[in-house]
This record gives sequence, C-alpha cells and structure tokens, in this order.
Amino acid sequence: MAIILSFSLNEHSRKRPPSGPGESGHLQEMVAYESVRSKRIDSWVGSGALAISCLLAPLVSLLCNRYGYRLVTIGGGLTCALGLILTAHAPNLPVIYVTYTIIFGFGASCAYTSAFIVVTDYFSKWRSLATGVTCAGSSCGMLIMIPVIQLLLRHYGLQTTFTVLSLVALIPSFCGCTYNPSIRKGLPNSTDEANLNKPSVKPFSLLDFSVWRIPTFTIYALSLTVIMLGYFVPRAHLARYCEELGISTDESSWYYFYTGLASLIGRVIFGQLCNYRKINSFLVTQITAAILGVATILLPFARAPLEFIAYSLVIGFFDGGVNTPVALNVFECVGRERMAEGWGFFSFATGITISIGPPLAGYLADIMGSYDVTLFLSGAIVIFGSAMLFLLKCVKFTNKELASSPIELKLLPTSEDLSENNKKSFSNETVNTNVSSFMVMIV
Repeated sequence: MAIILSFSLNEHSRKRPPSGPGESGHLQEMVAYESVRSKRIDSWVGSGALAISCLLAPLVSLLCNRYGYRLVTIGGGLTCALGLILTAHAPNLPVIYVTYTIIFGFGASCAYTSAFIVVTDYFSKWRSLATGVTCAGSSCGMLIMIPVIQLLLRHYGLQTTFTVLSLVALIPSFCGCTYNPSIRKGLPNSTDEANLNKPSVKPFSLLDFSVWRIPTFTIYALSLTVIMLGYFVPRAHLARYCEELGISTDESSWYYFYTGLASLIGRVIFGQLCNYRKINSFLVTQITAAILGVATILLPFARAPLEFIAYSLVIGFFDGGVNTPVALNVFECVGRERMAEGWGFFSFATGITISIGPPLAGYLADIMGSYDVTLFLSGAIVIFGSAMLFLLKCVKFTNKELASSPIELKLLPTSEDLSENNKKSFSNETVNTNVSSFMVMIV
C-alpha cells in the first residue's frame, strides 16, 4: 500500500498542480501575483512542474537503478515538501516557477517514477491489477484533495494551503521506508542462475538508449506522445470554459470530482480487465483513447449541466483505459530488465507534449476568442494518436531486439560490486514487504 499512497499523493500534485492540467479553477489565486492574466499564464503555472517531472524521468530511472526505490522515493517526498514550503513564502510568480516548477517538479518525478516502476518488480501474476489499483491512487488523491484545497483556500489563504500541502508531501517519504531496498538497486536482469553475477547496469554507463531500437516501444511511445498533446487540454481548461458559458466555479469544480470518481472506478476495472491474457492491453488503450477524442470533439456542443456531468464521467472512466495499461505496455515492450530505462524515456517523450499541450491550447483560445476550435483540434489529435497504434500490426511484437548491443551514453562510472542480498531472488521477507507497501498506498 505504500506504492498506492505515495503514488496517489504525488500523482495528484503532479497532474493537478495549481492552475494547471487539473483543477485550474481551484488555486487560481496564485496568478494574482501577476498584473495581467490570460489563459496562457494560467496554463504555464501548473504545466511547468508537470513538464519537469516528466522530462527528468530518465534521470530518475537512473537513480532508481543506482540507489534503489527506497532512497529515491524518500528523497522525492522531502524535495516535494521543500518546494511547497518555499512556494508558500514566494513573493511573486517568477520565484514560484523556481520553487514549484523546478524543486517540487523534481521531487514529484522521483516519487512518481519510482512508484510506477516498482509495481512491475513487485508483482508478476497480478501485475495488471496491481497497476490498476496503483493508478487509481491518483483518482483517490483528487477526490480527497479537491475539497481539502478548496476549504483551505477559502478559510486560510494560499500561504497556509501550500504549508499544509508540504506536510502532506512528506507522507510518500514515510511510505518509501517500506520498500525493499534490494529491489532494483543492482538487481540482476533475471533470476536465472546464469545471470546472478551480472550487474544490471554496465560500468561507465549513464543512460541506455537501446530501448529505442525496439520497434514496438518506439511506436507505442510516439503514439502516446501524440495522444498526450491533446489529452489534458479539456481538463486543464474545463473550469475556464465553463466560466465562459456562465457556469460558476463552484459548480464546475464538481465536474472534476465526477471525473475523479469515474476514473477511480475505471482504473480498477481496466486493471482487472487487462489481467486476462486474452485481452490486448494495446487495443484497450487504442479504443479508449479514440472514445476520449470523440467525447472532446463533442464537448463544444454541451450547454446543460447534465451534459457536462456526462462528459466528466466519460473522460474519467475511459481515462482508466488509457493510463492503467501504460506501465504494462511499456513492460511488454522492453522487458523487466529495461523497465526503468523504458519508463524513463517514455515519460520524457510524453512529458514534452503533456507540458506544451495546455499552454498551446490556451494560446489558441486567446487568439480565437473561444475554446471551440481548441477542443475540436484536441479531440482530433487524440484520435490521430490512437490510430497510430495500428502500426503495431506491422512489426513483430517481441523484445528480443534487446539482445543486440545497447546504445549507451557513457558519462559516469557505476559500482560493479553487488552485495550478497542483491544476488538473491525475492525472499519471504520481500513478499511480506510487497503486501505491506501495497496496503499503505490505497489510503
């Protein structure tokens, strides 16, 4: 449960920062530091931290391989808390870009990336379901934190809100203490006796780019990169769009609540669904992404509150079909021994479009004077990205390409010494730790 809890807290902050790709209507007081407000300013406030957390994923994956999940998660939680407490006392928006975007973004990347990768190492038979429950943690975080943040802002102001959030950000550090320190740190590529004495990271190698030589991984990463360009646009601007239509902020905030509730249910359901071998998780991603694209195209025609509620439920539920299989699909493409590198580069690629999508949409909405064209284009981009997954039919679905010599960026030396604990497969103590850390995260 430590995995689920730390993921829920950091995923909520990472995906739903103030005035960013989530509750853009809840913490807009932050932009009061600026004399001129626009849709672009509102979008960049939150998407900056999101960009940092994604773009630093390859570096975090390297840290996971070198120092283990435990230290990375603990350090990530402490860094998040530091960034938030500094943001609480920031005098203006440029300072917030440093304290929140850079410092908090790096800490969130550490906790988020390690929480995702560790699931693939802890679980085998129930990996899909465990991933679904872990992904549902972000929805739990949204359901819990939205009313809490609103209450704090209304009664105590922005500074107290960030101070309280800094204390909440410490929880993943405590959860990280339950992680088994031998997992991933110097972990052999497999449990076969022949590989026990082989270090998982070669000497003098920093980043391994060989995952990009796998056709399935490259196609999947590029497809999701295109999808994410328009994926978060409606969520980032839904509150402002509702404001243009005369819908109050208090009412539009409930739409995010409905989205989080539906996403919580959808991620668990799709996690269980993908656990069946006959279910193609790549096809699940493709179909659900196409549905979300169509729903976004239809959003400009919504006017009644019930129509917005229906849209919120649709994007929330089918969000589970897009996000839940992500770690599983990357795992299927690159294998367990390259999961850290694969997930790092995947997050880096998708993070670029995730971070620029909402600001570009806000820029286009400023020019056009309306969100209609922006929503049409966003939905079309998501549909196009889902169609790119048809290219997987043209390549042989295997990760045997990993047998070829890896492409490495040789910069820093790494330790060749492996402790005796790292030469052993999962023990009964590790299994007990798995259960403990899987339990703490659901809170």
